[in-house]
Amino acid sequence: MKNDILTLLQIKNVGRRTINKAIKDGSINKLLEKHHTEIAEAQGKAEAIKEFCRKNYIEFTTILDDNFPACLKSIPDPPTILFCRGNLSLLGSRAVAIVGSRKPTDYSMKAAYRLSKIFTEKGFTIVSGLATGIDTAAHTSCLDSGGKTIAVMPCGLDKVYPALNKVLAQRILCSGGLLVSEYAPGTVIQKSYFVERDRLQSGLSQGVIVVESTADGGTMHTARFALHQGRPLGVMAPP
Repeated sequence: MKNDILTLLQIKNVGRRTINKAIKDGSINKLLEKHHTEIAEAQGKAEAIKEFCRKNYIEFTTILDDNFPACLKSIPDPPTILFCRGNLSLLGSRAVAIVGSRKPTDYSMKAAYRLSKIFTEKGFTIVSGLATGIDTAAHTSCLDSGGKTIAVMPCGLDKVYPALNKVLAQRILCSGGLLVSEYAPGTVIQKSYFVERDRLQSGLSQGVIVVESTADGGTMHTARFALHQGRPLGVMAPP
C-alpha cells in the first residue's frame, strides 16, 4: 500500500485529499482501478523517486505506516506522505514550533534565540521552517544549546530553500535533527506550498509561539492552523 500511495500521488489531479478520502472510505483499490490507464507511467515516476531517495538517504512514510506521526494523523488536513532526511524518531517527540517574520527586528531575533534556548533546555524539539529571520534564530539557538530541531520544508528534499541556509540545513542533519517535507524530490516549488507547510509546523508541535509578524504576514497562517488544530498559541508581546 505504501508504494500504491506514492504511485497515486504521481497522477495528475490525484492529491492527498483524494487519497485520504479513499483510505477512509476503504476505496483505495477502486481509486487505483479508476486510473488504471495512468498507473504504468505513474509507477515509473514513483520508482525514480524511490531510487533518488535511496541514493540520497531520504526515507518516506505514509499515513498508513506505523512510524507516521500520530499528531499529524489527527489534524483536519493530514499529509498523505512525508519525506524525511535525518532522525525520524523526532516525528513523535515533544515539540514546540517557534516561527515569525523573515525580516524581524533585532529585539525579536534575540527573543527567538532566547525562547528556543529555554525550550531546548527543557527537552523540547524545536520545529520551524528554515526561513531567514526568526526561523533561522530558532534552529540555530537549538543547535547551539545541544538540542534537536526539525525543519519543515516547502519543497522536495533534493534542494534547500532558501539556498542561503544550506549550511544550517547540513548542521541540523549532523546534529541529529530532521528535514521533512510532504513533497517528493524533484517537485517544482509553488507559492501555495509555503502555506501548506505551515499546517505541518503546528501539527508536529504541542504548541506554537509567534515571535513577530505583520497582520498579513505568512506566519499568520501557522497561527491560524494552530488554532484550527487545537494547539496552544503564544504570541510574544512587543517591547
